[in-house]
Amino acid sequence: TPLRMMAARCMATMPPRDLVTAQFVLSFDADAKIAASAQKSLAELDARLANAVLSDNQLHPEVLGGLATALVANDAYLERLLLNPRTPANAFVHVARNCSEAMCEIVANNQARLLEQPDIARALTENDNALKSTVDRVVDFLVRSGVILDGLKAFEEAFLRLNGEERVKAAENVEIDESFLDERHR
Repeated sequence: TPLRMMAARCMATMPPRDLVTAQFVLSFDADAKIAASAQKSLAELDARLANAVLSDNQLHPEVLGGLATALVANDAYLERLLLNPRTPANAFVHVARNCSEAMCEIVANNQARLLEQPDIARALTENDNALKSTVDRVVDFLVRSGVILDGLKAFEEAFLRLNGEERVKAAENVEIDESFLDERHR
């Protein structure tokens, strides 16, 4: 227990990657005090550790995802995590739902992630910090790419913004209710 607590509190002498990985694992520890200490250490990540691990493409993706969740309010750190190719796409969903306007822009500009995990767009629509223009741009991109998320008014609106030929092309890629198509394109 004392050694786990030392690692959780960032007092263990370990390489940065190992220390942050240990803290991530300890954030799920059965001992509530150890878990809370580890979670606090991750949320208040020391600048030296941040410089060593946030862009590290050798860090396990689950640890990067955990850091993205813990650091969602820290734009400087979060930006580095979002630009790390090993950060998992599912972490982008949590980030998109909870991040600042500036981070929404970074999320929105990562088209490969949007195609890989379209629920990122759903999360952006739920974020009050996301500009409507940002959400519209993301949704328009997905609709033109043949990705439609059911139950989101933003996707219906984006589909209706397409001209007739674009609607037909989008309809070829996904199953769409015919009521969205113009009479001449049915």
